[in-house]
Amino acid sequence: MAPPAAKRPAQLHFRDIVERVMAKTEEDSKAHQVFRSYPGHNRAQRGSRHPNADEDTLPGIVSPGSTGVIYCTDRAMANGFTYTDPEWANLGQGAPETGPLPDAPPRPQSVSFTIDSLEYGPTTGVKELREAVANLYNVLHRKDKESKYTADNVCIVPGGRAGLTRVAAVIGDVYTAYQIPDYTAYSEMLSVFKRLVPIPTALEADKMYNLDIEQVKKDIHGQGLQVILASNPRNPTGQVIEGEELASLVALSRGKTTVILDEFYSWQVEQLQKCTINWC
Repeated sequence: MAPPAAKRPAQLHFRDIVERVMAKTEEDSKAHQVFRSYPGHNRAQRGSRHPNADEDTLPGIVSPGSTGVIYCTDRAMANGFTYTDPEWANLGQGAPETGPLPDAPPRPQSVSFTIDSLEYGPTTGVKELREAVANLYNVLHRKDKESKYTADNVCIVPGGRAGLTRVAAVIGDVYTAYQIPDYTAYSEMLSVFKRLVPIPTALEADKMYNLDIEQVKKDIHGQGLQVILASNPRNPTGQVIEGEELASLVALSRGKTTVILDEFYSWQVEQLQKCTINWC
């Protein structure tokens, strides 16, 4: 008599696997536990005026926590990531440094500075640099426009968050709209400045998280929005506002609404599309 055949395990459908993962609580997830262990990530302390004695060592100082690529890079380094290790690839920031490029001109190895250049610079950036940036935008986007940009239309900042913070600092006592999902720094930055009132709007998954311009118009009138902040291309979905849709969004700024477009990733779009997604 032959022994009974071994019973094959039931094959799980991908949906079943997802449901099993989603059914877990944070207590069952090591990744969540590591996240909560970071300063500023304790759920019980979020939104509290009283710092967590276990996390903060200075009276009245609260850790802002870390999100997005900052947290991911920190965790990667804790697991052995370095920028020089060929076994790792930084997909969060794009890893723009590739080393010497074949057939490319040699890179400068040193820069000379004059004595006066060591003084404090203008808060908006050196005028010559601002003029060069204005001219670049005029050449790329405003050849057929009567008005041209000048240095007065340009401000040089050391990074995206610094630039957005300077913008938020001049927003008055108004309702300021941003979308979810979008760049994680928006909600953090807007919550710091107490004059403005941040108004988040949840984008719909069945619409591929596209920004609905008609809905934005309704929100302007229904909620009294005076400032709209949005990224283009969208971060993190990659959706692009372009063509007539972009023109309609920009047209809102000709009324009583200021539109702030964060075009940080516009240069990564294919060359043929650049002219259609930049609102300049």
